[in-house]
Amino acid sequence: MNIGTAIISLLVWLLITFNSHGSEHKIVAQTILAEARGDGRAGMYAVAACIKVRAQKRNLSFKQVCLQPYQFSCWNKNDPNRSKMDLLLTLPQAEYAWQLARNMDKVNTEAINQATHYMTVKLWKTGRVKWARGQKPVAFWGSHAFFKLK
Repeated sequence: MNIGTAIISLLVWLLITFNSHGSEHKIVAQTILAEARGDGRAGMYAVAACIKVRAQKRNLSFKQVCLQPYQFSCWNKNDPNRSKMDLLLTLPQAEYAWQLARNMDKVNTEAINQATHYMTVKLWKTGRVKWARGQKPVAFWGSHAFFKLK
């Protein structure tokens, strides 16, 4: 391999790596914003922690966890946030969401007691969500109750 080919290969690799991480961070930041932008930094941190717990337990990337069907409602086709995902990145809270997305390895999942799921407290109190029936929250952050499912 000559030097020109080596340089081109390196540049292609860097471009692919940067784009995949950029895309990963963007999806995570958008998920955090869509799910908890009104819950302040603590609520946004808690959602980031839940993303991390799921990724670790499922051996998936953070992006894969966020985009799994019916896991984070903001990505569901019928969710009103779905069409606003790029717009969310212009909100004042976006800077913190990006910070969390770029530093997921440092997010402490003990903040939510290793919770794997969450929903709004209001929805939980209705008893309408089957998986949450009979479950006791392990943490409360912002407007969300967090649950540790098996």
